Amino acid sequence: LVAHDAGQTVVQLPSGEMKWLSPKCMATIGVVAGGGRLDKPLVKAGKSFFKFQSKAKKWPIVRGVAMNAVDHPFGGGGRQHPGRPKTCSRNTPPGRKEGSIAARKTGKRQVKGFGQESRIQASQEKGRILVSGPEGCRPRQVEYRGACRALTSAATQIDQKRPCQREQESRDKPEEQGLGSNPHQEYDNYA
Repeated sequence: LVAHDAGQTVVQLPSGEMKWLSPKCMATIGVVAGGGRLDKPLVKAGKSFFKFQSKAKKWPIVRGVAMNAVDHPFGGGGRQHPGRPKTCSRNTPPGRKEGSIAARKTGKRQVKGFGQESRIQASQEKGRILVSGPEGCRPRQVEYRGACRALTSAATQIDQKRPCQREQESRDKPEEQGLGSNPHQEYDNYA
């Protein structure tokens, strides 16, 4: 309590913040009792039973796949599996309406933006790079040593030519391309 005027009362909180309250307000100074009660584990099922009994909640919650076929649509079978599609219509009758009700999408979501750059980065960590060429060319892996940026530019320049041009040049002039004795010589020049 910092100040007590006729029209308002100023209270300073532990955080340092000032609050202006009505002088007619009543308050108790101190810490709320029972703090840390939820930090202690329940340990056994009996404690959990009485906890949910006081809250009037359903406990225990049994999975449908663990039930018999007469008790749940997902029940029965030699092992615990739904045995049928989990997605059902909005108009499904009661008793069968279980699982994903009127789901628009199910399954694994595809991560957006996982394109060519991410694939190049992932393959660079393994020591090779995936380079895609013009149409009609399958992506190919190129082993590299040295700077990745220089390799990417060099591999892009090589792949911009048509497949038939690359094969023709490699047959005619293998020494000029530097692919004779050392296959990494071309990329080491850029590093």
